[in-house]
Amino acid sequence: MAVASLVLSIFSFVSFFFCLPVVPAVLGLIFGYMSLTKIEESRGAVGGSELARAGIIIGWINIGLTVLVGIFILVMVLVASTQ
Repeated sequence: MAVASLVLSIFSFVSFFFCLPVVPAVLGLIFGYMSLTKIEESRGAVGGSELARAGIIIGWINIGLTVLVGIFILVMVLVASTQ
């Protein structure tokens, strides 16, 4: 699941301009947190915590960028509608 988290989070950056990037980012977050829980429960028997953390970090960055771009577009539309 750690690899799926990383792949989905990276795919969310690639799909930023083509489709809704939040969906793969959220899935990457879900898989990342689930895999971290399983890794911690295994007490080191299962690896991949670095991949899971990377997927979580990339997912949150992409969600933050999506929110910022959405706010920017909203401000531009509001400014354009008042002129």
